[in-house]
Formats: sequence, structure tokens, C-alpha cells
Amino acid sequence: MNFHQTVLLVIIAACVGMLARGVNNWLKNSPTIIASSTGVIRTNPAPSNPVAYNPDVIKVNPDTTTVNTAGPEAPIAKELTLLEKAHKFAYNGGITSFSTLEGFQPEEPLSREGAAKMFTQFAKLIDQEQYFKRVNSNVNCYFQDKSDITPIFFRDAVEACYTDIMAGDYGYFMPKLQLTHQQANIIIGRITGLDISTWSILPVSRGGLIEMMLDAYALKQAQLKS
Repeated sequence: MNFHQTVLLVIIAACVGMLARGVNNWLKNSPTIIASSTGVIRTNPAPSNPVAYNPDVIKVNPDTTTVNTAGPEAPIAKELTLLEKAHKFAYNGGITSFSTLEGFQPEEPLSREGAAKMFTQFAKLIDQEQYFKRVNSNVNCYFQDKSDITPIFFRDAVEACYTDIMAGDYGYFMPKLQLTHQQANIIIGRITGLDISTWSILPVSRGGLIEMMLDAYALKQAQLKS
């Protein structure tokens, strides 16, 4: 073997070595090839840095197909009952000063003197700036039973009389008598101008009255918009 042949063999050997190293690197980084009866399945190599578990990632439950999260679920808004809506209306409108339904005691019957304050405030919501035009100075609001009126309700009783909301009967306000459904509907009709009537003489509860007020207020607003 002459000198030129020796050099050629050395060059060929170097090239073969480089090619072998390249093939080896390609095999390390290439997808794993798995033969199967249906064809060739290729799987990507595992990443050099494993993916960290993220508890906030939304997961789908395969059994229910509902989406769950690792964190707490958002609360579902509760639908208010008619009584709860009526109490919210009454409190925001100043008809009652009790901020909670429990404190308001909706099941309790209502005396006429206690109702006077609620009716005058309800009239203010209906009439707004026109409320004091209801005042009738020609009526006699001197009650012969004024000493029976609880002091904190006396002004409300007199105001209810002068605005033709609750005039009493034969000079008597009868503050301690329980308000009936019939009386409540008559007074609400006076305030709103709506045709509301019932012949029920059963006592109306505090909760029942504010429900009636809310219904009448909604009817009145619908009437004004039509």
C-alpha cells in the first residue's frame, strides 16, 4: 500500500466515525418507533424537563362530562322568595327599619298604629314629591282615643289621617286593633288609585302587608309606563 492509499483510508475511517456519531445522536433525539399489526405508531420522546402539576388546570370528569376545578366552585345565586323581595323593597323604601327579615318578624299581626307608619312611607314612594299635596286640612284628626296611641306612632297616625290614608272611624283611630286584609286593600287602593278589593276580615301579617305593597307598587309602575 502506497502513501496515497494510506491517506485515503484514514480519511474514509474519519468520515465513517463522524457518520456513526451523527446517527447515534439522531437515534437519541428521534421519536420512538413501535411496530404494530395495524401500522407504525410513533411516540414523542419524554421531555428533558417534566411538566409540573398545575392544580388550577380545569379537568373534565369523564364519568359526568362536567367541568370541575381544583378550587372552590362559584356559589349559585339563590332565587329570592316573594317575602324576601318584599322585605328588601320595604327596607330600601323606608317602610321598615329592620334590616333583616327575622328582625322584621313577618308572621306577626299588625296593629293599626303600626301600619300607619308603613302606609305613610309607602304613599311617599308612590307620590314622591307630590306626597304633601295629599294633605287635607279640612278633616278632623283629633282622635278621642289619642291617649291609647303609642307615643312613637302618634305623629304617623295624625299624618295618615291628614293625608286621607287612615281617617279612623267616628273620631276614633282604634290604634290597637289588628289591621285586616280588607282594610289593608282599601288603604292601598287609596294610595295607588288601583282597584284593589277583598272582603277578608282576617288579620293581615306584617309580611303579608309588604307583599301586598310590593305587588301594588309593581302594578302602579307598569301603569305609569303604559
